[in-house]
Amino acid sequence: MRKKRLMSLLAVGASGVALAACGGSSDEGGSTGATTGGDGGEPAAAATAIALEGTPSGDAELTIGMITRPDSLDPHKTLLDASLAVLSYTYDHLLAPGPGGRLVPGLAESWEETPRQATFTIREGATCSDGSPVTASTVKRNLDDVKDPKVGSALLGLGVPTADYAVTADDRARTVTIRLDEPNGTLVPSLQLVPIICGRGLRDRAMLETRTSGSGPYELTDTVPGERYVLRRRDDYAWGPEGSLPTAELPRTVTIRVVTNPTTMANLLLAGDLDTAVLDGADAERVSDRGLAMAALPTSVIFSIPNQSSDRPTGDPAVRQALALALPREQLAEVYLDGVGTLADGITTPDIACVDDGVAAALPTGGAEEAQRLLDEAGWRAGSDGIRVKDGRRLSLRAPQPNDFAGFDAGMELIVAALKEVGIEVRPQPMDSGALVAAAFGGDWDLLPGFQIGMNLPSQLVPFFSGPAPDRGQNFTNGANAAFEQAARRAIALAGEESCATWREAEEALLAAGDIVPVVEMPTRYFANDGVGFELSWWGPIPTSLQAAG
Repeated sequence: MRKKRLMSLLAVGASGVALAACGGSSDEGGSTGATTGGDGGEPAAAATAIALEGTPSGDAELTIGMITRPDSLDPHKTLLDASLAVLSYTYDHLLAPGPGGRLVPGLAESWEETPRQATFTIREGATCSDGSPVTASTVKRNLDDVKDPKVGSALLGLGVPTADYAVTADDRARTVTIRLDEPNGTLVPSLQLVPIICGRGLRDRAMLETRTSGSGPYELTDTVPGERYVLRRRDDYAWGPEGSLPTAELPRTVTIRVVTNPTTMANLLLAGDLDTAVLDGADAERVSDRGLAMAALPTSVIFSIPNQSSDRPTGDPAVRQALALALPREQLAEVYLDGVGTLADGITTPDIACVDDGVAAALPTGGAEEAQRLLDEAGWRAGSDGIRVKDGRRLSLRAPQPNDFAGFDAGMELIVAALKEVGIEVRPQPMDSGALVAAAFGGDWDLLPGFQIGMNLPSQLVPFFSGPAPDRGQNFTNGANAAFEQAARRAIALAGEESCATWREAEEALLAAGDIVPVVEMPTRYFANDGVGFELSWWGPIPTSLQAAG
């Protein structure tokens, strides 16, 4: 039985879309020390923090390695984990994740909620990086902008409901109230996904593509887009979430350096040119063998996702089910990430309400033989080379795949061979993570065989599998599963544990149709040199937990 560990909400993973922001400690009493050495194997027992050895220095300069290039720096318009990692230093949120998956105060010092309304009391004294105050009206403007189609926020349906809502603000009372047209049991936990823009950024959104305008503990002071992001500590920052270190103990500067080659990343880490970085596979084992400290999170699931658009071969329901039947899930779980991942039995990562262990049992059963029967019945006949054809269309699938994870090339070889056995041709298109996300939302694909999504709230599935497609929405799968949509509508009106059975029904509807196939539950492993300490969140080290020795 998978245990709930750290709460995760929103980010985009290194090979796809992920939804997460985590923090705190295990509700099972998990470790807070560092794991060192070892063989880079099973990370479930690893620490979720690395303890500083030495005395923290407020004059320290820290360098963090990142393998994916950020895209937009507008915090309401990006879903890429690399972008959100940078932005986590510069923007605050209403709420923050705390120990055991509970929510703790962020910019909101307290809140009250009902199924149709939530009221937040905003802290006194928080200021933007340009010195302007963060008020209730500041928060209202953010919540209004997220639903404004002219803004084009990626957070609609994720951080705020797709159903209409109204926001009021009382600056004197320091309160912001959001009122819903329909009950929504995930409103408050979802709102923690919304970074609060303040100051000049609210007046000039164009500046947010290259600069930041937030109330976070750091300010972006220098950047070479796609290569280097330099953040300087705000010495006046005094309103961090629960567990924040004194500002004077935080490093004076943090430089995030993009290194797209994992072997180069490992070499730089071992040479001391990087203080901390994410690694997997043989590079992780090499660094681990040298005794570097490690902390890890169970962060996301790697999926196979077909494009349901009617103009694609995978728009045929029989093809989608056949793909689910023929996919070699067990073998993929062994080769992806060099065996560090485990076979996924659910869709969401450890969450704050519903743990969906065992949902994978809803996948179609019968294997390759049943896949061939379904394709025969649907009129897909084997051609002279064994690849099936229907109405003159060859069952050949364009399949973008990530090229920056160990084991993905071997995994694709397994997929190509297994699907060829049932008459489906797969044409791999390796690309880096940023390009993969762009391709997914661009629509010119048939199968995403190694797409990463990390979700802790099942409601976060809804905008990706229903509703308008890009550019009007987030439904990059072109999903239209009526059983899923009906169950999701009923579930979203419920709160907490009361919603779990109905959300499970919704998830099972997606899996039974082959609309999404969970393959591998993936950990993220952070390695650090001596003299560095931090706690982990989904986006990486929590900025207000960073320490470096003098």
